[in-house]
Amino acid sequence: MRCRSRQIKLHVSTVSLLLGVEHLEEVALRGVEVSRMLRSIVGYRSRPMALFLRYSAISAHSSSSSSQYCAMACTVPSWFKLNTDGSSLGNPGLAGAAGIIRDSAGHVHLAYQFALGTGTSVLAELTTVWRGMELALTHGLAPLVVEVDATTVISLLKSRASGKWEVQHLIMPIVCLQQLLVADVQHVFREANGAADHLAKEAASLQLTRVLHHDDITGVLRGILCLDRQGVPHLRRG
Repeated sequence: MRCRSRQIKLHVSTVSLLLGVEHLEEVALRGVEVSRMLRSIVGYRSRPMALFLRYSAISAHSSSSSSQYCAMACTVPSWFKLNTDGSSLGNPGLAGAAGIIRDSAGHVHLAYQFALGTGTSVLAELTTVWRGMELALTHGLAPLVVEVDATTVISLLKSRASGKWEVQHLIMPIVCLQQLLVADVQHVFREANGAADHLAKEAASLQLTRVLHHDDITGVLRGILCLDRQGVPHLRRG
């Protein structure tokens, strides 16, 4: 009975996240309809919570208005997702660029890290988008959804502004790659971008340059990816 109770609470929480219901009690009143709603919305028995949703994150206000839940969400079938992040330890400081490309089922096709020496966070963020798109083009991973957690990058690419001199050479190549890959660049909350964040910090601190494939992924990164595939939500404050 206790196990069944926990399952019902999980189902109720999931529905509240997907439907944007602010108070869980509103969903609980529906009783036995909860499981039926879950099956019709996401098919939770075969693909937990986030799979094949097109949006960059699932979020809903909890009882505290300053808290949100967000989770990594996969693309629709036949699309690939590139999550990117850049890190600068000091801004400017030791910088690194990193990203990971997955398919609509959350399977990893490749991940990458590039050491950038000394640089700013904007340079790192734009470099990782550029490098990731180049790798996607080389490996035929398109069409593509690109997710970044830096709103500055989104603004620069949408306006095609030249930005500071250090990043002028990156903006137009990224725009061209967008067209070749039929790529859609979107914002994602940092909490839902954990895999790329982990890779970027490691690339900056250790100054790593490498391309990883599925069998190369171990340790903490493997754990993060497992949670992403299960659609486990993360609490976002602020």
